[in-house]
Amino acid sequence: MLLKTLSNKVLLVLLLITSIVSNAQSDFEVSSPESQGFSSEKLMLLNQAMHSYVNDNELSAIQTAIVKNGKLIHFDSYGSSDISENDPLESDDIFRIASMTKPIVSVGLMMLYEEGKFKLNDPVYKYIPEFKNLTVKKRKKIKPVKNHVKIIDLLRHSAGLNFKGPEDYRKVINMNLEEYTKESLKTPLKFEPGTTWWYSASTDICGYLIEVLSGQKLDDYLKDRIFDPLKMDDTSFELPKNKIDRLTTLYVVGEKKELVSFDNKSNSPFKDKVILLNGSGGLLSTTNDYLKFSVCF
Repeated sequence: MLLKTLSNKVLLVLLLITSIVSNAQSDFEVSSPESQGFSSEKLMLLNQAMHSYVNDNELSAIQTAIVKNGKLIHFDSYGSSDISENDPLESDDIFRIASMTKPIVSVGLMMLYEEGKFKLNDPVYKYIPEFKNLTVKKRKKIKPVKNHVKIIDLLRHSAGLNFKGPEDYRKVINMNLEEYTKESLKTPLKFEPGTTWWYSASTDICGYLIEVLSGQKLDDYLKDRIFDPLKMDDTSFELPKNKIDRLTTLYVVGEKKELVSFDNKSNSPFKDKVILLNGSGGLLSTTNDYLKFSVCF
């Protein structure tokens, strides 16, 4: 199934304007749109456009937010957290934020860069030896790479790694990041490192690099360095039992273009012990939490 049909049942739209926040850990002050140069009338048009995805049964719910100068000038929730249960989407419901995990993990890695733990042009093999002797597929031949993968290649998706979709991750769900990284390198690279941009699972490797450089598991590191300081209390790789009722249902588009429940409160793997800390797309979060992260970084 195409990835666009495997998107979250909720389109989490974070329309972030350039923001300056005096105290990022405090709650957002609510302000009128006009006080920040926005039009309430135009924001109503935004609501209409976004609500149409729900009304046309393309999504079960949608949530939008706009922050400017540290002030919340727009927040809207529309639709159902779970269609079958007729649960309205609440402002603090928890989403699978998918690839919005990538900026968080990348920032986590760059914090270590600021501490002098590595240089962007360092070859990855300096820290992960398995990157030493990689191969690349050129036409029908497998050849040794001419360029070593650099850390900056992982961050900008120019490492030559392939993209891994949801089906691929299910096959390796019981691996930790070290095992996952080694498994990923058994396949020849798609192209010569540093020569081409190709959206990939390289942020998973960034997550493992964080573990190597910091000596902490990725989830502990992100909690200590980002989530706790910013009071992102609802952001994690694993769903606590007392928050299960706030988990939104994940839908896919069925053969008749209907929304079909794929992952919900009763069968979600996020309720169990999560072994693979998927840096490319494994975090859970809320709109409010992600706003806190976005205005700071």
